[in-house]
Amino acid sequence: MTRYQKMLQSENVERALKRYHTDKAVLDADSVTFQPIDDMDMGDRYLVSYDMPVIVPISEILWIRFKMMFGKTHMLTLVSDGYMQFLLVEDDNNIDTIVKMLCQRNKNLIYGDNDDLYALLDADFGEFRKLIALHPNENAADIKVDPALLPEPEEDVQETPSTAAPDSEDDETPYIPPEEQDLDSVTVPEDLPIAEEMELFLHLAKTYPDEVYLTLYKPASASRIAEFETRNNIKLTDELKSLFLFTDGFEVSAGNITINSLDLIERDLAEEWEWGDTKNYVCIGDMIGDGELILLDADSGNIITNDHGEETDYGDLVTLLSDAVSLFLDGEFDDEVLDDYINAD
Repeated sequence: MTRYQKMLQSENVERALKRYHTDKAVLDADSVTFQPIDDMDMGDRYLVSYDMPVIVPISEILWIRFKMMFGKTHMLTLVSDGYMQFLLVEDDNNIDTIVKMLCQRNKNLIYGDNDDLYALLDADFGEFRKLIALHPNENAADIKVDPALLPEPEEDVQETPSTAAPDSEDDETPYIPPEEQDLDSVTVPEDLPIAEEMELFLHLAKTYPDEVYLTLYKPASASRIAEFETRNNIKLTDELKSLFLFTDGFEVSAGNITINSLDLIERDLAEEWEWGDTKNYVCIGDMIGDGELILLDADSGNIITNDHGEETDYGDLVTLLSDAVSLFLDGEFDDEVLDDYINAD
């Protein structure tokens, strides 16, 4: 089974196919000529990225840019539904080739950076689309945005000294992430429910530092966890309590998974979502990089993901992480530890 065929069997690709109203028949490798670029295959109609994995119809791409993320160059592809896909570019020397190939296949997309255009995208997606439609295959840096379409810049008001006490309800304290742990000195507790997964991530991050990114933070205390539960009337699962006693959140490049710190989770509790009644959900992180949220169902204690309204119930964090390992790391390295984890009963 080829890597491409294997990717087509994953749940993530099923969601990608559903999102873009496509079907597997049009992606048959016998009928579509793909040209591999880095970790992508680029056909006449579809761009397939193996890093996430993601399938993007080339005709739906509006704008491509290149940004550094986790020490690697990524291509940000803005598509017609307003979502941004993050695709890994292993070799910066391939960027010109990628841009040229995409422009040949999509005569309407734009490329490059433009801060005003990005501000317009955020302020008025409709006006953004009208503007870029007038500049097909153009470098975004050359596209001029009517200042009248941009939001008013915030005035730089000269503050005067005041003896009045700050209004704690109006003045939000800047978020300061927890201090990072030195991965070389981390010891994973044997009773940690996700011990196997953390041991694997640590091994891979140390063995392949250019390919696997892992950040662990200083642990939260038992009293801090209890305060969080009491103040917010939230009952954390034993699995999550054990996690926060080990690390107050973490980030791993496999699936671009982030579990937020207790402070960040608490700050996001008032967030209102667009995809239905989520009053019993607690957002504890995100994954993939395109807005897929990791949630705790406060009623059942289950860990679920919500991909712009489409939910997947993983049950617990162990299952989510093991699924991410199988989906994103299987076959990536000739590594005995990784193979043993994937092939374990």
